[in-house]
Amino acid sequence: MKVKIGETEPLIKPRGINLILPLVSIISLSVFFFWFFGKDKPGNNTFIEAMSNTDPNRAMLVALFITIAISAVFYFFQKYNLKEMTSDIISGGNEIMTTLVILTIAWPLASVSQALGLNDFIHQNLGTSMPAWSVAVSLFILSSAVTYFIGSGWGAASLIMPIAISLAVVSGASIPLCVAAVITGGTFGDVTSPVAGMTNMSSNIAHADHAKYLKYANPYNFIAAGIAAVLFLIAGIIK
Repeated sequence: MKVKIGETEPLIKPRGINLILPLVSIISLSVFFFWFFGKDKPGNNTFIEAMSNTDPNRAMLVALFITIAISAVFYFFQKYNLKEMTSDIISGGNEIMTTLVILTIAWPLASVSQALGLNDFIHQNLGTSMPAWSVAVSLFILSSAVTYFIGSGWGAASLIMPIAISLAVVSGASIPLCVAAVITGGTFGDVTSPVAGMTNMSSNIAHADHAKYLKYANPYNFIAAGIAAVLFLIAGIIK
């Protein structure tokens, strides 16, 4: 393998199986443990019922740890040094800590807001005053703005989605359209925000100055966001 100046040689030879194995492992194990942790609960007589009434956090956590162990053994036999592997796992985990912190705050915040009557507040003060056609485009703009400032599309979705669902129900707007608006706004923020992991990763891969990368990429992103806003507006009107 030829290595350019300024690049480091991979610790192990790049292979498609190195990507496919962890993906297949985490997906298959998640499905299995969804069934396994739900099968003994009363009334769960079928595979679908067991998966629907399981403990998803427990199932996915166990699947994740087993996948990490399987991947570590697989990479070890490819002469991936255990010390380097541990360092890379920790480094990769540090990169998603901001998102995890946001989600850790967002989940209890969503539960508390529901307990304090957020749905009733939306119904009485906001839901009846917003026309249904304006809800999706408004959620898209809100999600885009929040993601741009916090740099995490999933973090923004966890904050906005409970409000979006309630607002869609009380205003009569399309729920799938509103969900799509929140996710699409998060995607826009992920590829536009200067603090988003996606933009930082893209500029690093391109070996480009981060500020210059945003300067040249963002005009296209904002044009795409404008087109998306118009389409959400049209979809809300013809719904």
